[in-house]
Amino acid sequence: MIGGLLVTLAVPKVGIYGPTFGILVAVTLTVVVQIPPLLKQGVRYEFAWDLRHAGLRQVARLLLPNAVAVGMGYASTIVDTRFTSYLPDAASLSALHNAELIQAFPGALMAQAIGKRYCPTWQLRPPAVVMCVCVKRR
Repeated sequence: MIGGLLVTLAVPKVGIYGPTFGILVAVTLTVVVQIPPLLKQGVRYEFAWDLRHAGLRQVARLLLPNAVAVGMGYASTIVDTRFTSYLPDAASLSALHNAELIQAFPGALMAQAIGKRYCPTWQLRPPAVVMCVCVKRR
């Protein structure tokens, strides 16, 4: 991204595409750098989609209410931003954003405190996210 920003500074016509292509180049280089050592170690990726797996169904069932709640939160933010953009004061959007941050702070603080108290193993290591990718060694 920094390279893209520097290109944007050197060639102002590039505009927002400079940082965008900078991110794409950075991600591509990250993948290219990681592939040779993985191949050298004999790591092989195998996609395993088992839609009948009981764990996957349980995760989907538990995820649905959270997905609806997050979707409603985003919809609320979009509606609030839409209404606020019609106000004559130029600082209305900034004020709305700051108000949302202040409103969310106590909940986030309590959630983190409760999470650290009742889930102490999450402090020691990040939770393992099991996706539909299995890594196997030859």
